[in-house]
Amino acid sequence: MTHRPWPGPRARGFTLVSLLVGLMLSMLVTLGMLGMFKVTARDTAAARRDASHDDQLVSGVMRVQTSVQDAGFGIPAAAYGAQLVVLAHASLDGGALAGTPAVAGGRGNAVVWASARAGTVQCAGVLAEADASGGGVLRHLAPVDCGSAADHATLAWTASTWADVPATGAALAFTAEAGPCVPYGQAGLASALRLTVSGSLSTGSPFDDRQCLLNFRS
Repeated sequence: MTHRPWPGPRARGFTLVSLLVGLMLSMLVTLGMLGMFKVTARDTAAARRDASHDDQLVSGVMRVQTSVQDAGFGIPAAAYGAQLVVLAHASLDGGALAGTPAVAGGRGNAVVWASARAGTVQCAGVLAEADASGGGVLRHLAPVDCGSAADHATLAWTASTWADVPATGAALAFTAEAGPCVPYGQAGLASALRLTVSGSLSTGSPFDDRQCLLNFRS
């Protein structure tokens, strides 16, 4: 009688098909993770760009708020058109400032003002321009001796950058007009010159920041 040996347990392992299936699943998971990383990186970059836009915008507007309060200081009977002028289509070529003076209530991209200290009249200003990327640049025009703000086109200006808003934004705009003011929460003035700074946030929402110019009362 012939006795056959017990075959024992069958050997088990991975077939080529199962290896290929596992490799394919790993590739799909990796591609999915790369896609998620790409979306996250893009959203993070957009959030940083928007935050930079709004930070620059807020910083620029606050500096305008502070500086423009000098307008008309030390000059009796300060008036729009003489001690403060809004310029439409303004541009700076070297040290020469060009632009069309706007009537009270008119909109422009630059504002120039005059103030007097110790008998010396000086003019200063701000200029908002669109840059090549579609964003906006806010420039400060340093004080220079002048007769009045109406002399803006004949003065030699020195400019420095106050804010450089990324391409998601646009240049600021300025409007000066007479109207009721409530400065610093005090009793309202029946009429004073108000400067409004207008722009857009990174979300596209427009904003208007209005300042009472206390040296221009009527």
